[in-house]
Amino acid sequence: MRVTARQYKKLLNVVQILHEHTDEYEMRKHVAGPLLDLMGADYFASFCWKAEEGRYDQGVYLNMDDRNIGRYLDYFQYRDPITHKLAQRRTATRIEEIMPAQCLHKTEFFNDFLLTDGLYHGINLHLYQASQNIGDLRIWRKRSRDGFDESANILLDHLKPHLVQAIHNIRRLRQLHAPSAVTREDKSHRLKYKFSLTAREAEIARLLLDGECDEAIAGRLHISVTTVRTHVKHIFTKTGVHNRCKLQSLAV
Repeated sequence: MRVTARQYKKLLNVVQILHEHTDEYEMRKHVAGPLLDLMGADYFASFCWKAEEGRYDQGVYLNMDDRNIGRYLDYFQYRDPITHKLAQRRTATRIEEIMPAQCLHKTEFFNDFLLTDGLYHGINLHLYQASQNIGDLRIWRKRSRDGFDESANILLDHLKPHLVQAIHNIRRLRQLHAPSAVTREDKSHRLKYKFSLTAREAEIARLLLDGECDEAIAGRLHISVTTVRTHVKHIFTKTGVHNRCKLQSLAV
């Protein structure tokens, strides 16, 4: 099956966005909307696999409820009947390729998690660098749409090398610019005293410098995602930056 001229134009737009960013979180966040447009889809989520902890974290998502994502991170990822199988594949895979719809629809995962936000037809792409899982794309359509066909697999597989290269470049750049002698605690203290951050803002700044997303920070500090985002907004206002990458540079 061929990619249409219109799809190819949208594909190029997504590729451009991937290579514009020097911060992985910002890259995943800004590619979500254009990727849904490319795929004719409604819902997007992307997580990082933490092998040492045996769990997914650092979620970026679009058109899904904060609380439902929190339930996934806390509960449903450990009762997820499809993602482990999807992660074993190195190519884009539609959900029905690894589990028939009638089987999935009988699960707690489908009825109490996916349907809560309206996710019905899905396709995933799990990314690897050598043997390391470096992230994923989880794309879903609502029930009123048709399911994905083979052309969706082709589109995501066209994107795969660009995604892997973009993530590799960002992580390599972060390593090159990370002074080994300066700890994250040192950086957050610098920000605290230079920009008069509160104790809570300094604590959240330290976690931001550690690469934690809003949802992970909320979980670690036992506060709401909304509260985290309010603190992040205050931190950016006080320091005069607009994203995590700039905050990292400022701290260094």
